[in-house]
Amino acid sequence: MTFIVRILILEDREDDYVLIKRTLGQSIHETVIKWVKTRSEFVEALQHNSWDVILSDFDLGTFTGLDAFNLLKQTRKDVPFILISGAIGEEYAVNAMRAGVSDYILKGDLTRLNPALERELEDAIIRKEQVVSENKFQESQLELTQIFNSVGPMSVISLDYKFKMVNDSFCNFYGYNRDEIMKLDYFTIMKVPFDEDNGCPIKEVLKTKNTVDREYTFISRTNEIFHCLLSYSPFIDSRNTIIGCVVTITDVSQIRSLENQLLQSQKMEALGRFAGGIAHDFNNIMTVILGFSQMISSSLSDSDSNKEYIDEILGAANRAGALTEQILSFSRKKKLTEQSIDLIQFIQDLEKILQRMIGEDIELNTVFSCDSALIFANPTQIEQVILNLATNARDAMPEGGKFSLKIDIIDFSIENKKNHFKLPPQKYIHLQASDTGCGIKNELKNRIFEPFFTTKERGKGTGLGLSTVYGIIKQVKGVIDVFSEESMGTTFHIYIPYSLKKISSNPTKLVYRDQLNGNESILLVEDESSVQNFTKKILEKHGYEVTSAENGIEALKIIEDLKNPFDLILSDIIMPKMGGMKLFEKLAIKKKNGLKFLFMSGYDLKTSFLADQRINEKSFLQKPFTSHELLVKMRKILDN
Repeated sequence: MTFIVRILILEDREDDYVLIKRTLGQSIHETVIKWVKTRSEFVEALQHNSWDVILSDFDLGTFTGLDAFNLLKQTRKDVPFILISGAIGEEYAVNAMRAGVSDYILKGDLTRLNPALERELEDAIIRKEQVVSENKFQESQLELTQIFNSVGPMSVISLDYKFKMVNDSFCNFYGYNRDEIMKLDYFTIMKVPFDEDNGCPIKEVLKTKNTVDREYTFISRTNEIFHCLLSYSPFIDSRNTIIGCVVTITDVSQIRSLENQLLQSQKMEALGRFAGGIAHDFNNIMTVILGFSQMISSSLSDSDSNKEYIDEILGAANRAGALTEQILSFSRKKKLTEQSIDLIQFIQDLEKILQRMIGEDIELNTVFSCDSALIFANPTQIEQVILNLATNARDAMPEGGKFSLKIDIIDFSIENKKNHFKLPPQKYIHLQASDTGCGIKNELKNRIFEPFFTTKERGKGTGLGLSTVYGIIKQVKGVIDVFSEESMGTTFHIYIPYSLKKISSNPTKLVYRDQLNGNESILLVEDESSVQNFTKKILEKHGYEVTSAENGIEALKIIEDLKNPFDLILSDIIMPKMGGMKLFEKLAIKKKNGLKFLFMSGYDLKTSFLADQRINEKSFLQKPFTSHELLVKMRKILDN
């Protein structure tokens, strides 16, 4: 096999260089030769080039071949170095070979040069291959050690149940050092619920030669309890004989906990979607009840005995509307107006109400570990949270007790702060609501935030209190957790992001137009017949000319058939066949986008599937609405 050989020749005499070069020309390899004469040239050639072999004269005046060889050694490059000399003593030759010089050749006998060159090149290739192999072996050993120590607890157990190997994680997990473990047997360290003769998975591995998995609860040396998955795999030698078991340990305590949390979260999400759908339909019904009740009420004089009955209906309808709002809050489909609130001042303002609510036999205790606690939320919803927690505490202490509200600030951006909820690293207001009541049974803890779930007697609870609290806290990007034991009381822990927004002192005031009548032409698109009927009567009563359609397809046909355009289209958003937004898009394509639109829905505008940049507060009417709200919104759009 021939290849190009790069040769560096250090020789101070030109005639000797020419002789060496001529001899190298007889080599079987193609050569690339560089000739240097001085120490500085030699050093530069070493630094800036790579060489396959170096040939050097022994006597270079003040600079010798051994000096050159020492310079080569300092570079740590493995390059064959052959001395060529006119006359070198035996002692010098021996010393040179001991120092590591590859060979020495007399200038008077250059016939040895090419064979020596061939031999040294072959030896250099072998050495390089050995170095590469050794480096790869060391790297693989290091990688295997790092991998072995980087994974979870792992051990190799012999057939006599002694430890052959354990990694760092195993030692840390059980609280023993490696020397202690190697002196003890498997059963002493692992504390597994079986022995050699009764249910031992290692025997099953030996019999089946398959991996065996088991889940156990362990107690560490420091008395910590872990729920773990153990995998037993056969440990096989080069003769394909099982000589032991590889045991890997996975702490699945958190996984099992997260699985339960995920199931609970999915359950709550499904219930939320269900509740949101109910609330949407309920809002349609409430629109009709409120609307017609207001129409009747406005037509009756104050002396009419029927007015009292109508007012009762209106009161019940408004309470039902509040119930709907709670359901939407739970399902996170209702986004109320939020503002900065000082939770400490907020609770202080509620103290009198709270004391009356929980009764004189329950002591109200407030503890604030900071001067202010700013959160960004809807005040009505936060009031709901606190009052619902107080109500639950009161019902848990029928014979009296203590209800405590504590506030402090937790900063999860600090590294040593435990963040079990995986919240973004920032400051949080931590509200604790505690009672000294009967506590919650362990089997009921996962259900207390479900809507309509209650442990109270029939007629004494709706089951919406804590589910509403859960929905509100989720809506403000917070979390809620409960700690309770039977007969030991209950503590709710609530974490709400700390607000950096200042408290507003100038709330926005809405000013409405007094004159609500009109004579414009309105296209009403609504699939719910009762809502359509009520809305049409209201508009016609106030002078509007109304044409009705049950969906977007019917509305498009009416618009195409009529020559005179409508002044405004009042459309529900969610309808069968074609909804309001699709109708809007179709009219835009037909270049009828000059038509004015007012959208309405039982869902909140900020609901994900209603979110559209073309719909804003000015062009949206939330159900249930009153006749006054409808007329004001319409006149604002028509007069714009």
